[in-house]
Amino acid sequence: MRFWCWAAATLGIVSGGLHWKPQPSQSLHSSLTRIVISGHFNGSLEPCGCTSPMIGGIRRLATLIDQEREQGSTLVLLTPGSVPSASNASSIGLQQNVMKAEAVAEFAQELRCDVLGVGPDEASYGQGLVSEISQLSGNKALNGVQASPSQVISTSAASHFLIGCCSPPPQMQSNSQVASSGDDPAITAFAAKAKENGEAAILITTASKTSAERLAQLHPSLSLIIYQSLGTATQSPEVVGKTWLVSPGDLGREALVVTYSNNGPVLLKPVPLGPDFANAKKGTEVMDDYLHQVDQAQLLKLWPRSKTIHYVGSKACLSCHRADFNRWHSSAHSHAYLDLLKQGHGLDPDCVKCHVTGLSSTCGFLSQSKTPQLANVTCESCHGPGGAHILNPKWAKMNLGTKVCVTCHTQENSPNFNFATYWLKIKHH
Repeated sequence: MRFWCWAAATLGIVSGGLHWKPQPSQSLHSSLTRIVISGHFNGSLEPCGCTSPMIGGIRRLATLIDQEREQGSTLVLLTPGSVPSASNASSIGLQQNVMKAEAVAEFAQELRCDVLGVGPDEASYGQGLVSEISQLSGNKALNGVQASPSQVISTSAASHFLIGCCSPPPQMQSNSQVASSGDDPAITAFAAKAKENGEAAILITTASKTSAERLAQLHPSLSLIIYQSLGTATQSPEVVGKTWLVSPGDLGREALVVTYSNNGPVLLKPVPLGPDFANAKKGTEVMDDYLHQVDQAQLLKLWPRSKTIHYVGSKACLSCHRADFNRWHSSAHSHAYLDLLKQGHGLDPDCVKCHVTGLSSTCGFLSQSKTPQLANVTCESCHGPGGAHILNPKWAKMNLGTKVCVTCHTQENSPNFNFATYWLKIKHH
């Protein structure tokens, strides 16, 4: 199994492993050690969606980290995948994703995270961003895609953990190829060095669960393998031999807390980052700084637009559809953009596109001051622009389809969306 593998040594970056040791008063041999695992944000730095309760976000993650540190010896690992691959991003998305990756790196620095994984998604933006992530994180980045797979160097025999980060090459991304592959000398050397030093070897990989199982079989001395997966976090560890396999899921919605004893991992606690977690100060500062950068970049002005029929605003519907207008006016759709403004996302394209009307149209929303009638999710968000209908309602029919709902109520943003259930909240003729 030929992986690209890279890791860092204490207080510096070399091709090797990141060694972590507790303070003298927090020795692994005198107390339990907790490992907080999160990451794979995929660009979701805050919870987004219309399903309650919304979970996730670096503000809440910061609170969890603080709480765990209050309990004693704690190690914090952020897995790769802070942003989606550049190949899937628009020109605006590319700019915004770079800001997100930088924000995650700053978060790692401010919260004193021990490891920030860097994988193929981050690397797809170029070496410049990878270098910046390393600098902004305080040299805590473990780049799993750059270095030679044959060099693993250990520099601290006193450490209790050795952490490595690796990614399968692009041609080996499919599960069947990975599962049938042979051994990898870098991981063999990594595991051997940890065993020689009496360290617990923790491997972070962007590969799948199938690949993680194969790695555990090939390298039984690995203590913990953190793999990449979509959806919810691991609820209970899969154990292959003595190796634990876990995943924090994606979008930063959950974190894992693994408790270590002298003999290895003994307890796994999945932690959904719900509203019971307050927004920590340092996490909020990082998020506010990111949103300020988004505002300064004025990305909404760069949003691609096409020519459509003119939008008229919901008040134009009032004279003929008073009951329907009143139903809309009493719904959450009528103040969707105002909610964004309160949260500081009023100029964030990620959010604005689903909280205003006609952002992709030359006749659609521009700003709250220029087009106040199109701020919020108005009647025309669902039924289409009404300029022609106003002039000739008999012949210019409005869109009555339901497929438009899932353009915003996606599985990612609204995982519990069910049209029949949600329709009852806004039902009209």
